Amino acid sequence: MATMVISDDGTGFKAEKGSKRRGLGLVTRLVEQIRGTAALDSDHGTIWTIKFPVNNAGIESGPTA
Repeated sequence: MATMVISDDGTGFKAEKGSKRRGLGLVTRLVEQIRGTAALDSDHGTIWTIKFPVNNAGIESGPTA
């Protein structure tokens, strides 16, 4: 499982059900397509925490040329 955290130190915002903020729903739907989860905290700044499964098959370790 991989975790990606994206944040800023802005004023934040309130995400309300039925909101016209289509971007919030889009992020959630895209993350669900890869069997992940997305959590949003927007009290003081905004923090997205996205978790998704990772398949390590075929990935070589070490630097690539």
